[in-house]
Amino acid sequence: MAGDVDNFTMTYAPATGVEGPAKPTSPTGPPLEVEGAPWLLALTADHDPTTAHHYGLYLREWSAYFITLTGITTASIANWQRMCLHLVTADTVKKKSSALRGFLAWAVEQGLLEEAPVVPSIARRATGTPDHKRYHKLEVVPLTMEEALSVIAELSDYSPGSNNGTARFPLRDRFLVALYTALRPATLDEITFPDDYRRGSPTLTIRDSCDKVRWGRTLPLCVEAREALDRVTPQVGSGRIFGHHHYGDLLRTAARRVLDPERAERLTPYDLRHCRLTWLCEHSNNLVGVSYLSGHKDIATLSRRYVHASKRAAESVLKTTAKQLSFADLLDPLEPLPPKGGQR
Repeated sequence: MAGDVDNFTMTYAPATGVEGPAKPTSPTGPPLEVEGAPWLLALTADHDPTTAHHYGLYLREWSAYFITLTGITTASIANWQRMCLHLVTADTVKKKSSALRGFLAWAVEQGLLEEAPVVPSIARRATGTPDHKRYHKLEVVPLTMEEALSVIAELSDYSPGSNNGTARFPLRDRFLVALYTALRPATLDEITFPDDYRRGSPTLTIRDSCDKVRWGRTLPLCVEAREALDRVTPQVGSGRIFGHHHYGDLLRTAARRVLDPERAERLTPYDLRHCRLTWLCEHSNNLVGVSYLSGHKDIATLSRRYVHASKRAAESVLKTTAKQLSFADLLDPLEPLPPKGGQR
């Protein structure tokens, strides 16, 4: 993120009328990236590789902006947050700010700072700026389960061959497993056989190391997920079942045959996870169970992201309660209804 302050001044100030924040003046001491290296190393023992990688990117960003530890003040943090809100969403700035609080607490613990500067809270009404460069950071593409299955049906069993010798990989079953388990794409990429799954097993093992929040757990499988896994899991040997590949373009190509153009162009593997979890929330009163399946230790996170007010949800409620007690059941079946006008 080196140079982002200057980029902000040139790119956003003319359009928004907001002056770019100034870098901390004359900071002293070792580069922040050097002083923060032990903090980053300590994180690798408690966080999954993806999270640790993100924290490494945060540290590089802080080093480019604050330069040194002495350059981090309450005022400079507030300026940095305002700059970030012009680049990314408020949720992302909140994550970065939370990480910065943790880093500053570590610096105090290690004697690098006498007192941690205050990291201001992001205003609740702040929205920030959506990242239009990455599909999964945009607004979720709404899908019904029927639409998701129709898109998957358009996929081939395996990826097309290539001239550079790249091995073909499972495609349709990969997305069936993704839909029915609602696992994060990065987690599904790391699933191995026979350690995490054996053919015919009713469960799938999620290891700490391949889960975003390091929540190792045994995941029960529905019939559809188990059948898809059995079709692609070798009987002998060991290794990853799916591995990491670029699935996005293939998924969107299939979606163009089923969905309207606007949704098809924005569809990502993350939307299948969102579709399934929303469906489970709408069709089950057991949010604790859905939270376990989704990998959210905090049920509030599940409710905030996947429970939506919708016409489909309303129709489901009416259908479910259609056979319950009605007004007619409250009347004496032997007593005639009162005549119009209220006279008997």
